[in-house]
Amino acid sequence: MKRFSLPFIFTLLIIFVSLVLAPLVLVYRPLQNELRQSLQKNFARDAEKSLLILENQLERCIENAESLSSRTMIREEAWKYYQGDISLEELKSFTAPKWLDGLDALQGPYFAARYIREAEVVSSGSPLDLMKYDVLPCEKTSLEMVDGPEGDLFLVCSPIREGDLLLGYDLVAYSVAAFLSDMNSDSSFHRLVKKEDLEVSPEESEGIMRKSEEESSIFLPVSQADLYLESYMANDELYRESDLMASKISIWFGIFAAFIAFCLAYVIQRRNLSQISAMRELQEKLQASEERFRILFDKESDMVLVQQLDPESRKARFIEANDSALGRLDYSRDDLLEVIPEEVLLFENKGEMIHFFKKLKEDKKALWEMTALSSKGRRIPVEVHSHLFEMEGKTTILTVARDISDRKAVENALRENEKRYSSIFNNSEAVMLLIDPRSEKIEDANEAACAFYGYTCNELIGEPFSLILSTDPSEVFRMMQLASTDQQKHFYLETKLAHGIIRQVEVYVSNITVSGRELLFLIIHDLSDEIDAEKKVQKLNEELMRISNTDKLTGVINRRHFEEILGWEIDKARRYKDSLSLVMFDLDRFKEINDRFGHKRGDLVLREISKTCRSNIRSSDFLARWGGDEFMILTPVKLQEAIILAEKIRSMIEELDLGVTASLGVTEFVAGDNMDTLTTRVDDLLYEAKEQGRNLVIQG
Repeated sequence: MKRFSLPFIFTLLIIFVSLVLAPLVLVYRPLQNELRQSLQKNFARDAEKSLLILENQLERCIENAESLSSRTMIREEAWKYYQGDISLEELKSFTAPKWLDGLDALQGPYFAARYIREAEVVSSGSPLDLMKYDVLPCEKTSLEMVDGPEGDLFLVCSPIREGDLLLGYDLVAYSVAAFLSDMNSDSSFHRLVKKEDLEVSPEESEGIMRKSEEESSIFLPVSQADLYLESYMANDELYRESDLMASKISIWFGIFAAFIAFCLAYVIQRRNLSQISAMRELQEKLQASEERFRILFDKESDMVLVQQLDPESRKARFIEANDSALGRLDYSRDDLLEVIPEEVLLFENKGEMIHFFKKLKEDKKALWEMTALSSKGRRIPVEVHSHLFEMEGKTTILTVARDISDRKAVENALRENEKRYSSIFNNSEAVMLLIDPRSEKIEDANEAACAFYGYTCNELIGEPFSLILSTDPSEVFRMMQLASTDQQKHFYLETKLAHGIIRQVEVYVSNITVSGRELLFLIIHDLSDEIDAEKKVQKLNEELMRISNTDKLTGVINRRHFEEILGWEIDKARRYKDSLSLVMFDLDRFKEINDRFGHKRGDLVLREISKTCRSNIRSSDFLARWGGDEFMILTPVKLQEAIILAEKIRSMIEELDLGVTASLGVTEFVAGDNMDTLTTRVDDLLYEAKEQGRNLVIQG
């Protein structure tokens, strides 16, 4: 009880004060006129808020239409049509899927259409009679309210340009009723009035308040068009609360104060237990994830090797290997980590090594044949699948090496002589076929092939090759001819077993002369296990990527990955003139938490704040831990919307009651900005907020 004495005392104090103040509030009942004036002001403020919401929605509609018109690939196709390089049908075929893909990102248009040289290219939604509107074609982006077949519409026209040349335009129409319905409350309603339909004097240009016996109206001008937003409310609804408000304030105040007091006591009492429970759950999930990752890694039948490049010495070293790799290479785990990778994975020559790493750097993956050297000097021919990525700020290569000794032995034997070929062919466990390319018949099949396809050898030999094909035979022979001329050593196809089962296989083809006849020699490898292995490797790669991009303590994006995202978003904002803002915040007096309660409590505070922020930002926003107790939020909005988000974050952190508040800086990307100028500016604004007293939002 001693632990919670202070909160309970605070609760009792609030209840006492509320019970004392409640009767005093009744003194203000005679001030009915002042309350009515206050209600009128609130009504006016609500109207201004509704106007701001409407203008933001209209601005977003205009920006979306301009973004749709400025999509580079679609604009290039419009230019080709304008020059006569492609026909209208080709333009429609090329443009429609890309344009509709961009249209999906808009906010529910009633109708949308694209026109190039006055010809309709593509449209979506209910059709409009566009000939009666004066906005077409548009030299610049415009917005008008027009009469639609089912009610008033906002019509946005956005030009498509190539330099100074007008190629065409995009039209996007939105239902006015849908915009206004979101703003209507139980008693207050909205409608739009054209400027020419409203008699306005010069002194009323900024805002008009009009009353009748039944209702009161406020007319506010809409900045994007020659329109006024009318907010109106019945007088009975507007002034009803003024007669009852004074008598009810004391009762509701007392109830509210008591509720808040008891909630505060309950939250403080339960906070420590909930934090400990959440911490245990997180630790159990992390442990389970690590165990699944280790099982997947160690149970892989192929050799898996992970190496990293030291950024200082620029030398590579092994950092991990699975059990299969250690067993085949005859190394203990500690011994392998001391060996230079070039002494284990051998290339035929230096030129081949340079070619391999060039391909790996360009494509982030490479498929290659090389030799693996064991600690006992045994040379193993392998086919490696290597993937390049960043982990913990270091260049990392994940290599899966498959032993291809059997395949190499067969290929070498075939090249030496036919007798050795015959012995290997008949006794090999690999699936092998001989095909006559002229008759397209199966000339020979080994026991492994007959068992694999489910036929006896007598049933299989002499039959058309198409018997075991699920793919078009002509296409298969075309691929095999490419393979036999060394243009392509192998290919993939679907094969059909005796019982109709379809299997994915990998086929290696080479030319061979048997008794003076030119035949095609096929080695067929069932990919069932390899497909499963590829999925395991992909899952392993995704897990490694997730670990490398995430802050270990908080689970949000780490600084390195955030800088990559910030660079991409700045390039996109610069190219397409998109809105982009940056919010940076720092926890006030966080050091006191660590000094007083220890770093474990500080870590809990960071995790709780990260969890709260992440659940209260949009999916298009990026939250990252910048360092220590500093965080960054990248949001694709204008400065004013970013300020609202920052104030929301500041208020939530304060309401968490963790013993800390937040100081925040907010800035917007402008032309000429780069990553350094943007992050430096928001950092300066953050420290200005701290110097002005903390727990503030400073914009700039």
